[in-house]
Amino acid sequence: MTSSCPDPFVDESIFSKSGGALSSRWCEDLGGISCCLPCPIGYWRWKDVNWLVDDVRLALWPSIPVFVALVWLLTTYAIFPAAVTERHYLNVAPIIGLMCISIAFIIPSRGQPQQCYDKITPNDMTQDGISALTGLVLFWGSWVVIISTFFRSIALHMTVCWESKPGQLYKCVSLTIIFVGSSALVAMLLAVSGVEYTFGRISYLTPGIDRATFWGPLLGIAAASLLLQFFTVAYCATVALRPWYNYQRLRWSGYTPSRDEERVLGAQRTASRVRKIVQLQWRNSLITVIILVYVCFLAGVLMQLRPFHDYPKSNRMAWFQCLKKSNGDRIPCLSLATSLGPNEPVLIAVLSLLMLSGTLAMAFFFRRSMCTAWKNLITGRPVPVAPSNRSSYQSRSPSDNHGIELGGQSPATEFSQFTFFPSNDADSITKGQTVPHYVT
Repeated sequence: MTSSCPDPFVDESIFSKSGGALSSRWCEDLGGISCCLPCPIGYWRWKDVNWLVDDVRLALWPSIPVFVALVWLLTTYAIFPAAVTERHYLNVAPIIGLMCISIAFIIPSRGQPQQCYDKITPNDMTQDGISALTGLVLFWGSWVVIISTFFRSIALHMTVCWESKPGQLYKCVSLTIIFVGSSALVAMLLAVSGVEYTFGRISYLTPGIDRATFWGPLLGIAAASLLLQFFTVAYCATVALRPWYNYQRLRWSGYTPSRDEERVLGAQRTASRVRKIVQLQWRNSLITVIILVYVCFLAGVLMQLRPFHDYPKSNRMAWFQCLKKSNGDRIPCLSLATSLGPNEPVLIAVLSLLMLSGTLAMAFFFRRSMCTAWKNLITGRPVPVAPSNRSSYQSRSPSDNHGIELGGQSPATEFSQFTFFPSNDADSITKGQTVPHYVT
């Protein structure tokens, strides 16, 4: 049968109503006939994205060195003692997740995946194994990273605010939820939403219900991690500033401090305590904030992908009419395509961030002591038990500490001990309490 639609469109009635991602056909009524854009749809929407992904594969190959770097990091964790690498299971889990994200870009980089089921229908995971595997590792890795970040924030909060050591039970529960929970969430995601070829040879969720099945829960957990981290830091700052505040209240009530009390509780000493808190907490806070900003940016862009008929009809028709008048030349109509989903520069930025997301693990968990340990191993020298720049409490073995090792700090870091005054009793200055240990 021949198509009754103007170039470049194809008559939908020619093709079967089964097979492939039927909901992702881009069809519009033109003169009483349902006319569809030829597959792949991304070819008509974006110019540089398709060139980068399909033609030169520039958006895919950089994932390979990122993956190799992550393998090196895990190998370093496995070979050398924790005193050198500062490893922790809540560091290992997100590294595994980021490795899976890198793998999702490596899988389609070879060969030529069958992106289209027919001339107007994108292929999906039910018809193409590469698409299914890509979606599986991409979204499983994303969930592992986010859930492990959440348990990282919980562990820090428990240790700092409640002085409760996350023990073996916490480790078993957190790892089970991180890996088994991620598997269950991905299984639900693929069963309800599914994935299809969206950005050339890169697969993504079928538009429509991705907010409920993926982005909503993901953003909720990321936001909870951030709030918990902020609360923990605020608690630390409150405890550090409380002695100075109570001391000032006593001075306002007429109490004259001794020289020792002035030295311990003055503004300079208070600033020193706050500075120590920042030094101990900055890495965990930075990890949580960066991951949340990272996820929010990705969500803000990718949630603009919707089913074709969810976009305003005026925008759809303006673009289709432009393609009709240009006889299928997409270039003059690319500006109109930006009203139908994310624009191309932002989309390229998103794909680049996903592709290079493994560099976050290198930035957060790499230590110079790792290179020293490898150098000593290769040259036959003994590997040091602990880095030379660590303080005495950091040089102890992990079994000697009572905290948790997060963000590259010691498993248990004693922040400081100082006295704070009860709010209503000037005579009880000498009956102060000690501030709990702070760990990162």
